[in-house]
Amino acid sequence: MLHWLIVGNIDMTAPLDLAGGLRELRVSRPIARDRVEQALDEFGRDICPYLSYGAAGYVVCRWAEAPLRLWDRVRAFAHLLALREGAIVLDERSEVARPIPPLPSGPRPPRKRPTGTNRPRSA
Repeated sequence: MLHWLIVGNIDMTAPLDLAGGLRELRVSRPIARDRVEQALDEFGRDICPYLSYGAAGYVVCRWAEAPLRLWDRVRAFAHLLALREGAIVLDERSEVARPIPPLPSGPRPPRKRPTGTNRPRSA
């Protein structure tokens, strides 16, 4: 089984059959190719060989074909692009995921210490 993630504004009212492999999907709003290129410029182009652009305006991220060290980067790019474009991420099982927002970078704020104790009060 091949594994991939599709990023796009997929028309979920259209029949969807990915069992026989990837076919052209219908989209409600295409992702412009230059927006994909811009995201790649910022993210890094080391994952380019594992991405393809569907003519209808979606991106296929073939993370399982990438070397193991790039798997997480290809998947992270899929979620980043979906987040930027207001799109969804669709996997090979036709399961839809909303993009996962990136974790904030930089130092974490200090944790607040709880006030009080966890000891039961005496009567």
